[in-house]
Amino acid sequence: MNKSAMIIVFVFCIIMRSYSSSSIVVDNFNAEIANSFPSSWKAASKKGRTLYKILEENSNRYLNINVTDDSINIAKEIEWDLKQQPLLQWRWRIHKEPLGADPRNESTFDCAAAVYVLIKNGFSPLPKYIKYIWCDNLEPGTRFFLKKNKAIVVMRGKNDDLGEWYEEKRDVYEDYKYFYGDKKPKIKGISILSDSNNTHSESEADYDDIIILSLK
Repeated sequence: MNKSAMIIVFVFCIIMRSYSSSSIVVDNFNAEIANSFPSSWKAASKKGRTLYKILEENSNRYLNINVTDDSINIAKEIEWDLKQQPLLQWRWRIHKEPLGADPRNESTFDCAAAVYVLIKNGFSPLPKYIKYIWCDNLEPGTRFFLKKNKAIVVMRGKNDDLGEWYEEKRDVYEDYKYFYGDKKPKIKGISILSDSNNTHSESEADYDDIIILSLK
């Protein structure tokens, strides 16, 4: 290889390394088979594999969940340095909201849509989390603990339209410091949930383009 070619390869490697370190695509679902369960995710139960499915619209594939009086999340194991890549970006829309849901009370805590960041919780097998929710009863931007290790951030609510896609971008590291204070979080993965078991009603939502980003 001559010197010019070596320089080109070197520059290309730097560009690729920079790109790969600045963003991580958790999932955009385009590689999945329509009407199937997303292959790189795990459901909390076998039934969950029937509730979550890939749909297609305008040549774009996305994740859909339609659930009646039930609550089953799915999760994807993925680790990253939250201090270096603190931003979580995703798109979502809702079609049906659980009736009477109130995220401040465990007995009525259903969500039209939710995206969790799962965080290692000491020696406990159960992670702590930050849960980003779409719910009507509180103003977007509201942050609170449902209980210890269950942190909630309201992203969307009653002023947002049914059937419309919205893109979110959130500094998870800032939220982590706000809730937990520890400056060395160990991320375990991402989870998704639309549920309606507490309100005995129905939820339906779509999710797409989940990406982890640096500040630069």
